[in-house]
Amino acid sequence: MATGLHEGARVLELGAGTGTLTDAILERGVQPRDLYLVEQHADFAAILRGRFPGATVLETQAESLTRAIGTLAGTFDFVISGLPIVWFNRDKKSQILEAAFTLLKPAGAMQQFTYLGRPPVGGRLMASLRLEAELLGIAPMNLPPAFVYRFTRRV
Repeated sequence: MATGLHEGARVLELGAGTGTLTDAILERGVQPRDLYLVEQHADFAAILRGRFPGATVLETQAESLTRAIGTLAGTFDFVISGLPIVWFNRDKKSQILEAAFTLLKPAGAMQQFTYLGRPPVGGRLMASLRLEAELLGIAPMNLPPAFVYRFTRRV
């Protein structure tokens, strides 16, 4: 999930939970001041604030991001999503993807896990949002195996 992240990158993590993936993001050299953690559950958000005091914790839903931090549109290099997006309906997926790509720089990327062997966003929705998906890797020892996809927007 942290593939390609580097020092100096500005990262938005969706569904940060208790920070397991956050640790991997920081290990890649991302500075806490460049890390925004999105978690809708108050208890998890409190844990994140305690564990990562230099990061910005946003207690909101991912589909509401542009309302929460719209002034940062076009400033993120990566959106890392731990959300189970494959289970969301088309409208919710579309809202989350639109928010993510509004916040990303033109060459930015969204990285998303899934337990399916294919992208967790259907072809029609990807086409309507001008997205392309690339398989970054597979965690075969995970039960069930996890797949990580990188989404980018065609110009």
